[in-house]
Amino acid sequence: MAAIAAHLPEGMTPIDKTCFSSAAAPAFRQTLEADGRGQVVLAGIESHVCILQTALGLAEQGQEVFVAEDATGARRAAHHRNAMERLRRDGIVVTNAESVIFEWLRDARHAQFKAVSALLKRQG
Repeated sequence: MAAIAAHLPEGMTPIDKTCFSSAAAPAFRQTLEADGRGQVVLAGIESHVCILQTALGLAEQGQEVFVAEDATGARRAAHHRNAMERLRRDGIVVTNAESVIFEWLRDARHAQFKAVSALLKRQG
């Protein structure tokens, strides 16, 4: 966790949780409520447990939820596929990380477009 925390913007603090669904973690819910945004993009591990339960819980709480399929995973490919199918059936938008990134940038004139584009090309 320290390796990831080192790259977070100043003032952003990781939230510890023990429940499988982040949507059930009080600190996570409070952070979302304070932020006031209605959309959440999820990425992470154990797509068939934590990502699935978080996405469904957030949707129940009125959030519009997007899951970056290629930025999630499970120990077994079948579990990952099953989770993505279930999320789609339950109305969660399953997308990919590159689509999310370019939706955030919106325009090739964005100040970070060239840097992000170069990084994505290097990643293959």
